Amino acid sequence: MSPTDSLPTTPHLQPNLPKPQDILVPYLITEIEEYLAEAMERLNAKSKTERLKSRFKKLWWIMTPITIFKSTNENSLRPHSYLWYKVRDRWQQWATNPYNLHPIWHLFIMILLLFWIVGSSLLSWFEAGADTGTVAVARLCRGFLGSVPPMIQFLLFLYPPLFVQF
Repeated sequence: MSPTDSLPTTPHLQPNLPKPQDILVPYLITEIEEYLAEAMERLNAKSKTERLKSRFKKLWWIMTPITIFKSTNENSLRPHSYLWYKVRDRWQQWATNPYNLHPIWHLFIMILLLFWIVGSSLLSWFEAGADTGTVAVARLCRGFLGSVPPMIQFLLFLYPPLFVQF
């Protein structure tokens, strides 16, 4: 006789073990309740998003991502972040200019040169507006010729390697 022969093998003699359905049913009930609660939260979040979209419909294009290369959301980019990136990139380029100027001085000089070009041309236009005939043409030519030096200075300021050409 083996030592295992003395163990009870009949079901009515085994100790009280819980049935599998007594364990599984409460577990499944809690899992289903959690799933439904999460689904309701997602549904409420979608409805909140839809309400915000309807409220700010005119400004919503700023917040929607632009998909680059028509790929997944990893390559999406918002317009305002793209514009901010371009501003910072331009600012860094101005900071590393060949004149070693601070970016604000670089911007200031560029604006002054542009005002000189536009102002010289506009003033000649207004001076010539009162006159007629060859005097008007002469004043226009004088103003447009007066805007040539700032144009050259503007180009040389933006592209210093052009100094080699002169």
